[in-house]
Amino acid sequence: MKVWVLCLIWAVALPIVGEEIDLNKYWNVPDDPMVWTVETIRPGDEQMNKIKRSSRKYMTDASLFVLFSVSNVPKNRAYQLYFEGLAGIFQLQSFTESNGTLVLENDPKVNICECPQGIEDYLKGEGFRFHLVDEKNEMKLTREIFPNPFEASVNGKTLRIELISLDNFFWVKGMGFSPNEDVELTTHSGLEITQQMLQVDGDGEIGFIIAPEIVGLEGSPAKISVRDLRNERIELKYAWGTELYRMSKQ
Repeated sequence: MKVWVLCLIWAVALPIVGEEIDLNKYWNVPDDPMVWTVETIRPGDEQMNKIKRSSRKYMTDASLFVLFSVSNVPKNRAYQLYFEGLAGIFQLQSFTESNGTLVLENDPKVNICECPQGIEDYLKGEGFRFHLVDEKNEMKLTREIFPNPFEASVNGKTLRIELISLDNFFWVKGMGFSPNEDVELTTHSGLEITQQMLQVDGDGEIGFIIAPEIVGLEGSPAKISVRDLRNERIELKYAWGTELYRMSKQ
């Protein structure tokens, strides 16, 4: 995977290699008074076309851009932008406060909204986090995005599968169920089928980890379904291993 660091007409492709960066020492703060908005744009979007034209030859490979907007920044604050993906955490640009927003530390004429981040070669179901870290005051703001999620919704219920490890570990989350009800979970991977009962929590949600594996196969299409006591079923297809890589390139 690569993250493109882009500001105005220059860009640099940074491979994500899993640097030893620990952000757990910084405590998360709410958006008060500072407001940080994150927007994603994809191929075919006119905004993306404008970015690619302005960045000339550098951005032709990026398949997703992340745009930032920041307001109400406290006076005299400085922030470091980090990208976090499955392969690790990578340090991007440094910003400082100016007139209630953030500008590049080494070029105050450039606002953070003029510094979109381009991402390429990501997998379906993979999520990313961007962190604005105030190292002096040991605090951070975090935004999470899922550009191409595995997700399905039926009658107010939602199932979502998130890739949480390149070793084929997935987090499954269900929302919108009746609180504390029992539901039947069925998983399909290749010819293998498993069933078990789960109890929904008091917020109407379920959550668990799955790690599909079939002897002799490096990947396969798969699906999970959840059926409640009223016989209402929600089903979600996904893939793992080599099949996930194939699906992500479509």
